[in-house]
Amino acid sequence: MSRIVSSVANWLTRVLVLLSIPVAAVAADHFPRATVDSSHSTSSSENADAGSEPATDRPLPVIGIAAGENAEQGHALAWALRQALDSSIEWKSAPLEYSFDTLVSGSGCPRLPDSECLAKIAKKTNLTRFVWGTLRVAKGHIKANLGLFDSESANLNAQLEYSATFTDTFDEDLLRLASVALGQMLGPLHFPVIVHSRERSGELLVDDVSVGRLSDGMARVSATAGDHRIRLVLPDATTIARSFHIRVDHPTQLRLDFIDVPEG
Repeated sequence: MSRIVSSVANWLTRVLVLLSIPVAAVAADHFPRATVDSSHSTSSSENADAGSEPATDRPLPVIGIAAGENAEQGHALAWALRQALDSSIEWKSAPLEYSFDTLVSGSGCPRLPDSECLAKIAKKTNLTRFVWGTLRVAKGHIKANLGLFDSESANLNAQLEYSATFTDTFDEDLLRLASVALGQMLGPLHFPVIVHSRERSGELLVDDVSVGRLSDGMARVSATAGDHRIRLVLPDATTIARSFHIRVDHPTQLRLDFIDVPEG
């Protein structure tokens, strides 16, 4: 009799586990009003790049932001651009020997560099490509124009508009905006996601796009900054799913389990 009771209990346990697949929704951060103007919008479908093998850690200098009297905002934006590049899997910022002001004045440029000035800076620094920008503050809002100077192709631009209170160099909102603006000129930036699970294998999909496979309970994938949905499809077609948010300032750690496990 005890063997029958034990068998029934084991069977009920297996059924309950299969029925208890959690869908843990993570609330999105409420960002202050900010816009990024561009004809190149970043959609979730662009996350298809996440599973590809892009060239990684390509150096790209951010030479600075011409901000006039608003130096604090200019320095914060330049820092955010460098941090976004360094945090991405595709790029890294490159150090410069001279400050932006030194480069501009030393090249005999106007306060707002023009195309001739940028060419002089490129020659002086031996750079064929760099990011730069201008910034102005009006009525508590910042309007920034960013440019990608490239001596071998047409220059690209992106515009940002956001609150002038974004001066904290650790501000995730500013980092997110910087990553989106850079993505308009360079293509979407992806940031690392480290997945852990009690399951040993399975296919991973971010926003319904396959990005890799779980191996021995772990996988390293990537996604663009913002909100996403990830699914782990196990060999028996069972699915574990959850929503998650990608930050720019550090790699995202995720757990995908039938029973919720606290994040490490």
